[in-house]
Amino acid sequence: MMKSLKEILSLNLIRNIYFTKFHSLLCYGILFWGGAGGELTTRILRIQKRVIRSMVGVSSRKSCRQLFKELNILTLVSLYILEVICYIRKHHQYVELNSNIHTYNTRRKMDIHIQVYSTDLFKRLNYITNFLVT
Repeated sequence: MMKSLKEILSLNLIRNIYFTKFHSLLCYGILFWGGAGGELTTRILRIQKRVIRSMVGVSSRKSCRQLFKELNILTLVSLYILEVICYIRKHHQYVELNSNIHTYNTRRKMDIHIQVYSTDLFKRLNYITNFLVT
């Protein structure tokens, strides 16, 4: 679709179509599946790169790093980081800081406290219950 539109429309209009058709699908629920990592993230990032290359009309061997910068488009990983930061900023009252855990005057006292677990199953169960409570 993007390849055929490239011949008719300007790059600015194609960029707007990218944001309405593809970017909206990327952002939907990214807080839930964005941290999954692995093959899913790799496959989606490859699709995003393919769409960017077809928008500009370059070969599949060209690097997309500069294209993302020129088009002012965030990669999938950058979108996930932005969404997590926005979520934490919006719900900062539910985040526990290191200064709430201990009274030591350290340079990391204002960082978010991250609980350490020994098993992966316990990590997933605790993450789900914490998310459902907030």
